[in-house]
Amino acid sequence: LTGRMPLLGGCPRLAPAGGRTASISGPALALTLAYELARQRGNPQFTLPALLAYKVAFALLLAELGHLNRALHFVVAAQQKLNSSKEKVPLLVELLLHSHKRLTTAGATDAVEKKASRGVTSWL
Repeated sequence: LTGRMPLLGGCPRLAPAGGRTASISGPALALTLAYELARQRGNPQFTLPALLAYKVAFALLLAELGHLNRALHFVVAAQQKLNSSKEKVPLLVELLLHSHKRLTTAGATDAVEKKASRGVTSWL
């Protein structure tokens, strides 16, 4: 897989003019996350690294819509995946740190972090 992985159910025709990636939609992201979860059931080490940027974008969307706890869950899980990966993307690391700080100061509970510290990250 490359960095240009499309989302399952995404429509490349909806991409911005001249863009090579499909627009991010909730159903397309949900289908892709469900695919990743299904693959992880058979192989716990399976991951889609190209999906991490979509997960961060979805976390930011959730935060804008007021779902702070769900957004924090996505951010914490994305931080764990990024920390365990071989390649670090400095901009993504900084974005995750900043998002985590803003979500916790905005009132998102840290119960998600406590679960994550015990290794429980659900399906993300």
